[in-house]
Amino acid sequence: MAAPTGASARRPAGAVSIDDLPPGVLGRIFALAGSAAEIGPSVTLVSHAWRSRQGLRHLMLRSCDLVSLPDGPYLQGLEHLDVGSNRLTTLPPALPATLTKLVLSYNRQLVLSDADVDRLLGLPRLAELSVRDTATSVAVLERLFAAPNLRIA
Repeated sequence: MAAPTGASARRPAGAVSIDDLPPGVLGRIFALAGSAAEIGPSVTLVSHAWRSRQGLRHLMLRSCDLVSLPDGPYLQGLEHLDVGSNRLTTLPPALPATLTKLVLSYNRQLVLSDADVDRLLGLPRLAELSVRDTATSVAVLERLFAAPNLRIA
């Protein structure tokens, strides 16, 4: 038996690449999920095809070892975004105005700046923000806690 090469050689045992799925399966998964999608550590995001998905309202990308969140149509109309337990160091640049809940917790190197707070407070529907176990300064956290219509977890 030949040893795996390329992306499959770096894939953890038991992980599935989106590229390995038969044609149409990813679309059916999203259809079954309705308006929500969860992509976790058991799926290696080798392909960028998932970023073209539109119509999601809830997206969980927890524990995917992400260092950034790429822009794409999948963000349009998104209400809940969970990118907790990754390796983010900065606030994702492309956050939709429709966002009501954002989970950034357990990105232990994430440092939110005053400019990030301004961006977050400028999201008209954002009502809940989770920033537990990040490297954000106390001064920045105090600004977030002072926001009257934002629940901080």
